[in-house]
Amino acid sequence: MPYVTVEVRTSLERSALLPEDVDIAGDYLIHVRDGVDRRDLASVAFDVFHTSIGIGRRDDFDITARDSKKRLLWEPKDAEHCIRDHLGTFCGRVR
Repeated sequence: MPYVTVEVRTSLERSALLPEDVDIAGDYLIHVRDGVDRRDLASVAFDVFHTSIGIGRRDDFDITARDSKKRLLWEPKDAEHCIRDHLGTFCGRVR
């Protein structure tokens, strides 16, 4: 099962964030089911992350995904616009 790390960063001061978003920044581990095409890893990881972690104001954060070798993953421009959180498991915050 591939591992994807979702990295959540903000350049804003804590006081500028919504109260429910103050502790969101960090790294989160997602397990993606075997058989998911590599080009879909980021999309599935983002779906699992967003289903598990609510963000009040998404624009306050930069959210990226990296594979287990720390390579940046991209969502394809032609990515399906459907929720595929059933293809992965949220493992929690790792940093």
